[in-house]
Amino acid sequence: VAEKVVVLTRNGKRIPDKYCSAKQVPKIPNKNPVREYVTSQPLSAELDKLVFSMLQELMEFQERLRLRDPTKSKLRRRLVFGLREVKRGIKSEKVKCLIVAPNIDEGSIQGGLNDTVNDILTLARERETTTVIFALSKKKLGAALRKSVKVSAVGIYSMDGAFDTYKKILKMMEELKKEQK
Repeated sequence: VAEKVVVLTRNGKRIPDKYCSAKQVPKIPNKNPVREYVTSQPLSAELDKLVFSMLQELMEFQERLRLRDPTKSKLRRRLVFGLREVKRGIKSEKVKCLIVAPNIDEGSIQGGLNDTVNDILTLARERETTTVIFALSKKKLGAALRKSVKVSAVGIYSMDGAFDTYKKILKMMEELKKEQK
């Protein structure tokens, strides 16, 4: 008689039987912490700190508006996150700044993660008004937005309230590009 294995999560909750096999499959990490799409800009800890603080400020303003007036908050979003939302924002030419994590997982399937990320970057580079920044990791992007999930990309519609930090980020990016050459 085969024994039934009970799989628990970190906080001790029982996982349903139909998901137990998925829990036992190991996740394959990226070979490199920095993916090949990060080409035009070197990474920096100082840049990460500035981007983190800017995202926290913008999220704070967006959350405050959402709590005060939920109907207006949808119309006056400052930022969106997630690959699908960011792609939609770039296509509608609302995104002024795109922040992408350099460690997005590989997905070599046709129309998968690699294709989606490359489409987003191509669309953003075609629009001269969109600045592309590679900073933070997926986990840190989520933390900056006060989310418990990992976030791959953030599209910023409006810099209001964090424009000074944005200017510092642009200046630091120029310095990093000069150092790289």
